[in-house]
Amino acid sequence: MNKRQQGFTLVEIAVVMVIIGLLLGGVLKGQELINSAKVKSVINDFRNTSTHIFAYQDRFRAMPGDDPGVANRLAGGVARLAPAAALRLRARFAEWQAMGWL
Repeated sequence: MNKRQQGFTLVEIAVVMVIIGLLLGGVLKGQELINSAKVKSVINDFRNTSTHIFAYQDRFRAMPGDDPGVANRLAGGVARLAPAAALRLRARFAEWQAMGWL
């Protein structure tokens, strides 16, 4: 008698499961790498912020947002910050420096 195979063998199913597992593992690892790159990008942006602030201070001898001569340097003109807002900005920068972000 000639027996006819009606389904998959356990070995075939195991091979398919291994292939699916490898594919899923690769996709999840790729997502992890993408998220890690995004976090590093945000951290670098924060580090660059302090560099830009110090560059502004070196060039214009004033803190950004606290500069009374900014309206003269920009063609469109900019409204000056209220003194209270400038104090809040300075306090925020002091907090960031205390935390080691700047």
